[in-house]
Amino acid sequence: MPPLIGATMTAAHGAFSFGLFLALLCLVSLLSAIGLPQTRGRDLADVLAPPR
Repeated sequence: MPPLIGATMTAAHGAFSFGLFLALLCLVSLLSAIGLPQTRGRDLADVLAPPR
């Protein structure tokens, strides 16, 4: 996504706004990775569908 809109966003709003956009994408990626459950030593069937 960033390479597709990078040139347009930089021309319209400046390089700083594009840097903020990249930082936001990195933050979203980090939060998504933190939210994933740890699967080491566990059966993936238990992680995907926990017992009720």
